[in-house]
Amino acid sequence: MWYGLDEAGNLVNQTMNDKETYDAILPLYKLKPENPRERDSKMIREVSDIGHKIKYTLPFSPEAVQKLFDTRDGDCGLVIMDESGIGDKPPYSIPTLHQFMNTPFEELISWASTPQYKLDRSYKDQLEASHIG
Repeated sequence: MWYGLDEAGNLVNQTMNDKETYDAILPLYKLKPENPRERDSKMIREVSDIGHKIKYTLPFSPEAVQKLFDTRDGDCGLVIMDESGIGDKPPYSIPTLHQFMNTPFEELISWASTPQYKLDRSYKDQLEASHIG
């Protein structure tokens, strides 16, 4: 629980589920002329929208992961995300806590993002006789 004061000075409490994160506010600006009737008017920035991005305050380490994992209530999903900013990539699920904690991130993201296929022989494909085999 976090306790604080509202605008009127009243005590307010809030439950925090993700203590290791916070929501960073990102104002989005647009340019507009200070005086629209003048051709060469000075341009000013105006807030057009408010965005947000989750920021993490707890650095990754096996000890930190174990500490957070021990505080879970019920089932817990272990996922990693590539936040490089290149495209919109989904989070990747990691099957075991040991693999999540002890594998370097680059190796883990490479393993998780590589598609894994199983060949289904029930369709009687002729893979051995084809030019691929």
